[in-house]
Amino acid sequence: MANEKPLNLLRMREMQGFVRALLADRTRLLTIAEMTAMLNAQPQSRWTDLIGEGIGTLARELVEKAAPVPDLVQWFGEWARDARGEQRGLLLMTAHRAKGLEFDHVAILNGGWDRPSRGEDADAPRRLFYVAMTRAIRSCPAASPLTPPPCRVPACAMCRLTQSWWTCPLPGA
Repeated sequence: MANEKPLNLLRMREMQGFVRALLADRTRLLTIAEMTAMLNAQPQSRWTDLIGEGIGTLARELVEKAAPVPDLVQWFGEWARDARGEQRGLLLMTAHRAKGLEFDHVAILNGGWDRPSRGEDADAPRRLFYVAMTRAIRSCPAASPLTPPPCRVPACAMCRLTQSWWTCPLPGA
């Protein structure tokens, strides 16, 4: 949906459990080893692995020092906001949500680019498709349904082969 919000790591169950463990004694100075032990007490998941990466980043800043709990909670809050912008792996979002963002690779699924939504002008789908395509830095494969839309060139073998009407190389297609 157009009003989707990016993933907020601070709201994740694993991050909340980790922060609760940090806040168990607000007056302590914690070391990297102690924070790692707190994290390892949680069931392992991709989110605890990500928090572990955060601990690794903090370790490079702290070296061998300990830090007060309130400072650590603040640091992890800022780190979580920054980590949200460094998404890795597959990130699904709408073209509306992708406005203003850039990605190395973008895959576009056929989402009815040929027809406007209610209340939109006739060029709105074309502009939105342009937004989706221009989010890619390196590659932008596009996929369409198994049955290609009707091509204006009868029996277009390329359209049947690629299954994508926007890549048809034939003149007049």
